[in-house]
Amino acid sequence: MTGGNAGELRAIIGGTIGNLVEYFDWYVYSSAAIYFAPVFFPKADATAQL
Repeated sequence: MTGGNAGELRAIIGGTIGNLVEYFDWYVYSSAAIYFAPVFFPKADATAQL
């Protein structure tokens, strides 16, 4: 492997890991949002909780 190919592979792997972390973060937040909403927003206003 030449240096250019190794750099490209490292960039692809780094981008893939970053993307997986973002999807994991989104999944955790979307799963927990139903619990966060009444704590941080008015309980009487369901629209604000969205």
